[in-house]
Amino acid sequence: MLEYPLTIAAEPDPFMLTDGQPLAEDSLPSAYDPGVRMASLRGVDAAHLVLADLDLWECLFTGTVHLDQLRLEGACTFNTAPTGVHWRRWPPVRFTERCVLAEEHHWRASRPTAAPGWVPGTGRAAGPLQLAPVYRALRKALEDGKHEPGAADFYHGEMEMRRHADDIPRSEKGLLTAY
Repeated sequence: MLEYPLTIAAEPDPFMLTDGQPLAEDSLPSAYDPGVRMASLRGVDAAHLVLADLDLWECLFTGTVHLDQLRLEGACTFNTAPTGVHWRRWPPVRFTERCVLAEEHHWRASRPTAAPGWVPGTGRAAGPLQLAPVYRALRKALEDGKHEPGAADFYHGEMEMRRHADDIPRSEKGLLTAY
């Protein structure tokens, strides 16, 4: 729980020593990727949290408290849906390019009818009932930050998760599928 505002930001320039020389990074493992990644926000109260210029490609958001108050600034990157047409059955399934959560990748990859390109995760995958509120909260956070294109991607994700949820009537599923 964060009592005071906290910003986690990536630093694009190398760190400098007091003598003006860049800090040597050769002591780091050879597979080191200089991108700054957030692995998980599970269990975090994000009411006072600001994320700036981070790689959120594999970040887990389910279980985050006050996710709608999270502020995303700069170039925070999310995972993407695999694009293209997939011929599982009739009619073919077409995925458009949009930002998705890593947890949607894990859930879709765990399904027996998974289209190629969805990345499996470790452990039990969160389902549509858990992911719809996460998409809704992130959409609100992006709308509050005046980032409407990103908010539209998360609105799409929210509707997809509602469409796949087991607790909604068939008529609403049909409407969401047509939408």
